Amino acid sequence: MDGRVRLLLDVFDQAYTAPAWHGTPLKGTIRGVSAREALWRPARKRHCIWDLVLHTAYWKCKVRRRLLRRAIAGLRPAELSHRAWHSKWPVKAEIYGIASHDLYHAGQVQILKRLIRS
Repeated sequence: MDGRVRLLLDVFDQAYTAPAWHGTPLKGTIRGVSAREALWRPARKRHCIWDLVLHTAYWKCKVRRRLLRRAIAGLRPAELSHRAWHSKWPVKAEIYGIASHDLYHAGQVQILKRLIRS
């Protein structure tokens, strides 16, 4: 497998499910969160864990409509610069983007969990 494609798979997996240098990936951050905790808001008009998870799920669905994980593994290097289906972004940007998106919101969930439990 091409090294660039392997890197995209690693980033994609670390952001959502796999062990990663940065800490807990998104899937791990929501493990064990109760419904009550998920709906807790730190202040009026602020996001709760439920909002963040729903938001990340929506965007994963949008990107997956364009590109599934299995498709990442099968990419040829030349395809990395092509635009994804119904997207103005190249395939590599979509993959980095959804992984970065998961990491960003995983951090928000971790902060909210600490606020809830403090």
